[in-house]
Amino acid sequence: MSPSKPRSQKASKRKGIRVFISHSSQNVEQAKQLIQLIRSALNLKVEEIRCTSVDGYRLPGGTSTDAQLQIEIYECELLIGLVSSDSMSSHYTLFELGARWGANSPMIPLLIDKKGPEILKGPLSGINALNAYEEAQLMQFVEDAGKVLKIKPEQPSSFHVHIKSLIASLPNATVKEKVEAVAEKKVIAERSDDYSNTDEIIRKRSAIEWPDDFDMQLHYVTTQRKAVAQLQKAKPEDIPENEFKVIRRKAAINWPNDFEMRAHEEDTQFKALRKLRGIEQAESQQQAEAGANISAELLHLEKTKLRLSVIPRFHFGRAMSNPQGKTITLMNNGNGRAKVESIEVVLGESDVTANITRLPLIVEKDREFNIMLSPKNQANMNLTSFRCQIVYSDELGNRYQIEIINSQDQLLVEEPILLP
Repeated sequence: MSPSKPRSQKASKRKGIRVFISHSSQNVEQAKQLIQLIRSALNLKVEEIRCTSVDGYRLPGGTSTDAQLQIEIYECELLIGLVSSDSMSSHYTLFELGARWGANSPMIPLLIDKKGPEILKGPLSGINALNAYEEAQLMQFVEDAGKVLKIKPEQPSSFHVHIKSLIASLPNATVKEKVEAVAEKKVIAERSDDYSNTDEIIRKRSAIEWPDDFDMQLHYVTTQRKAVAQLQKAKPEDIPENEFKVIRRKAAINWPNDFEMRAHEEDTQFKALRKLRGIEQAESQQQAEAGANISAELLHLEKTKLRLSVIPRFHFGRAMSNPQGKTITLMNNGNGRAKVESIEVVLGESDVTANITRLPLIVEKDREFNIMLSPKNQANMNLTSFRCQIVYSDELGNRYQIEIINSQDQLLVEEPILLP
């Protein structure tokens, strides 16, 4: 949902960083709360704020940190310094505040340390710093920031909860201050689905913002009512109930009186949740597929191990010549029973025939069987060169092929090949 016409008209047309938040990395939580406050009170966009330790507001990837900081420190419209003992010990924070002071450009130091102004040293001690522990001074901070940025702040009811949250996040905040912040958030969260007085809120706010511009009032009222209608729609079917409640309550807390921004935040969070769930589902699918592949590989491995455990293997035993030709004896020295199915001469077939009695022939482990080789022409008893193939199967039904090669009366039995 794009920002409304009123908001875009109130904001400056200047592009780039409008507010730079100088802080120590030890004060990230206070920086987060400050961002919520100025966004809610002054309707600033994400891209108009720089805060180097908070996600969404960091420096762009690939930029030169020092060079980019120098540009933004000098060119931003307002620098807000979160002043604490930690920030006064940070070289970067001191550089940022000092550079801004030297340029004589608008800067608001915001004290977030109980020690008070005494922690400001040197030239910075001459700048009036506002105390973030005081609600009234935070109200003044919003007014002062609005004047620098030429933005009229929203009504205090729109951002008061963020003032309470900022105070509760400060070091040494009292239990009472923390309880008050939680209680105010709870009240807003409980009213997150109550739209009974939205029309009154919208009309009053439009009259305050644009008392003499009825065209802007009409545009604002129309836009806000459209947003309320969107908020009143039923929960999206693909968003789980718990996540929906979290998103709705958070949007209501962040934008209690700006229904357009509330609807925009909800829509943004719904899209992010859908994308996150899509990524998780894709990862789960990949893991499932990987698991299936591993299971298939393990099954194949187990089958292979089982097959290898029963594969019959033959080696040459002996050869004996006789008047009919030559008898070759092979022994099954593998791990299981073999079923010899066929024998075929593939080299020298014009001269030699090969026979095994009673095919198919079962050959137990460590048992022998004979192959009878005979010349086709009794006048040619030369059996010195031939090659024959034997096909057999194991106890699991796997089929193999071995070759018996005779070259110059040197017999060789090759390793078995698994047939498809």
